[in-house]
Amino acid sequence: MSLKCLLKASVITFSLMIFGACSGEIGLPDGAGGLGGNSSGANSTKGDKSNGNAGASATGKHEELSFSCNPDTRAEKTLQRLSRPELINTLHDLITNATNADTAKAVLSAIDSTLQQYPADATTKISPFATMDQSVSQAHVDALMQIGIAIGQQLTSSADRLKLVVGTCSGAAASCVDAFVARFGQRALRHALNDAEKAFYKEVYASSASSLDAQGIADVIAVMLQAPDFVYRVEYGAKKVKDSLFALSDFEIATRLSYLLWQTAPDQELLDAAASGELNTDDGFADQVDRLLKDPRTGAALEQF
Repeated sequence: MSLKCLLKASVITFSLMIFGACSGEIGLPDGAGGLGGNSSGANSTKGDKSNGNAGASATGKHEELSFSCNPDTRAEKTLQRLSRPELINTLHDLITNATNADTAKAVLSAIDSTLQQYPADATTKISPFATMDQSVSQAHVDALMQIGIAIGQQLTSSADRLKLVVGTCSGAAASCVDAFVARFGQRALRHALNDAEKAFYKEVYASSASSLDAQGIADVIAVMLQAPDFVYRVEYGAKKVKDSLFALSDFEIATRLSYLLWQTAPDQELLDAAASGELNTDDGFADQVDRLLKDPRTGAALEQF
């Protein structure tokens, strides 16, 4: 990796230490808010609760539970770091999409010792689930940098691999790099890149050669895999609902859904549904939920949970 790119990566990885402490509120998609379990009506139940038996009436007979949502209730959403399994699953799917299953298997096998440097998620009595571990240490930062560099080098280690990742470059190298940044970036960062992001990664590429620069592509991959938007499930919100509450963007809905059911990033079909606006409709959302539930990855995620 070039010195210029290494400095950029260092700035990004250092920012992970700051991002880990951030939290805020985020709105849900159009419709009712989350269940808050308070006296305002969210998560309310019928029946006498004084005996500790929610849903039981004064006569001792159970009544059907009734729930209602307060659309003004929003739970605080803490910025969430990918768990170790989520990180590895995401890398596997990202590389598979960029190349093919055999290449992904070979790349991950080649960097296995580097992947093992990434700290395992810790559990405590207060945080009994591994996915609740949101700590970020220097070991996390160092491992992420080495993983990013190693994957970038592996994916550009031969002309055949470079062609798989970037595609056939029949025109000017600059246009091929632009297409690669937009395509690979959408999968890695889980949203369509804006102009500022595209310009930043084009600067990371930092080559004006007429032919494709393999090291430049490796640098882009390495930096993307250390970006906060890759390491964290960052939610910016699509539009303000009121005060500090924002509705989720379609891509953020796709990311929540995919990591909930698959423990990995959205696949291309889910990203396409987000890009078209289909995911923000009742029917479109229901179709994607049904599709994800039928996938074996949902069973694996539930078993691990």
